[in-house]
Amino acid sequence: MSVELDEVSKFSRCMVDEDTEFHFSLLGLKVIDVDRCKASMKMPYSDIIVGDPETGVIHGGPITALLDTCCGFSAASAQTHLAMTPTIDLRIDYMTSAKPGIDVIAEAEVYRNTEHVIFTRAIAHQGDRERPVAFATGTFFNLPPETFEDLRQAFDSGVLSSLRDSVQTQPEAPAELGDSEIDAQINRVPYARTLGIRALPEEGCFVLPPKRTNIGNFTLPSLHGGAISGFMELSALVAVLQKTGMESIPKVIDISVDYLRAGRFQETFSRCTINYLGRRMINVSVVAWQDDESKPIATSRVQFLVKESE
Repeated sequence: MSVELDEVSKFSRCMVDEDTEFHFSLLGLKVIDVDRCKASMKMPYSDIIVGDPETGVIHGGPITALLDTCCGFSAASAQTHLAMTPTIDLRIDYMTSAKPGIDVIAEAEVYRNTEHVIFTRAIAHQGDRERPVAFATGTFFNLPPETFEDLRQAFDSGVLSSLRDSVQTQPEAPAELGDSEIDAQINRVPYARTLGIRALPEEGCFVLPPKRTNIGNFTLPSLHGGAISGFMELSALVAVLQKTGMESIPKVIDISVDYLRAGRFQETFSRCTINYLGRRMINVSVVAWQDDESKPIATSRVQFLVKESE
């Protein structure tokens, strides 16, 4: 027996529409449709999601958030019960830059559903599926009904908003911050300002403050997987700029993220390691953690393409 589609659709829209101040709302994400093992969403263009201020191109982080959310909703429709589906891992391959001023549409589907893991794939485009912006593959946990009993009761009672309103705001970025010149580089990227990333004293290390607008699941609360991925991708980018002194922003080829633990609503740190620095390609590994670096919440690998002029 499968969960009722109307129920999944209503739940998906509640998570997005009632999210008046968290990451869904920040990016303007909207549900287009939820079908059995399928979902579609859109993200409107806005200045806060820009990755390259010179071109107006959208940063990969918001596209990742869109694809992650859409895949998650498609996974939810494949379950036997109403529940959220935590992301296990996600890979994004960028085909081309998203054109400025145009909405991005995501379409996701489940291609295999097992007892414990749901396998999904998705495409992001700007109105023409033959000219995709990005492809994604992601795996999600298929958790038992009792895991989300409190969420289920809140949804049935129509009080999801009370869980949202109960989230307590914490001070932003109390950590010892690093070189202001590096922060100036970070602030060149509008989406970096949106997330609130700051540099730490140690080269290649950064902090993501506990901003309410970075929350994805207000029932824990926890950070949105797209915010974590965007933080790691931006950390890798700034680490490259630190190392090379590049003035132009290199293009991301692909990013893969393994989500190891829930990213709680608290300070999050990253450490970047440049594995390969070539004339045409740069490979960077990123580890993100909160209380203990030996217990990361996520790990990532990012590949950049260096422009000809570099």
